[in-house]
Amino acid sequence: MANLDKDTEAKILEIVKKYRKEENYQLNYLITEDNVITFFSSINIGKTITSEDLAKIAEILNGEFIGFKIVNQEYRFSFKFSG
Repeated sequence: MANLDKDTEAKILEIVKKYRKEENYQLNYLITEDNVITFFSSINIGKTITSEDLAKIAEILNGEFIGFKIVNQEYRFSFKFSG
C-alpha cells in the first residue's frame, strides 16, 4: 500500500474538509496496485461531495473519477490515476 505525498493530501483535504463536521478531519483512503485510490467518509459525520469537487480531486490526482458507492455506513469515492 502506498500513500499520497503530503502536498497532494493537503490539496484534497482543502476540498473535502467543508463536507465534514469535525474540525481535525484527516483523509482516509486506500491505494491499490492497479492505481485506484478510494476515499472513505462516514455517512454519520458528514455529507456527500459534489460532482464539481470530485472533478477537482480527479484533476489533482491527474486521473479520473470512476465511482461512488455506500458501503457499511460510509461513502466510498474511487479514482483511477497514473502511477
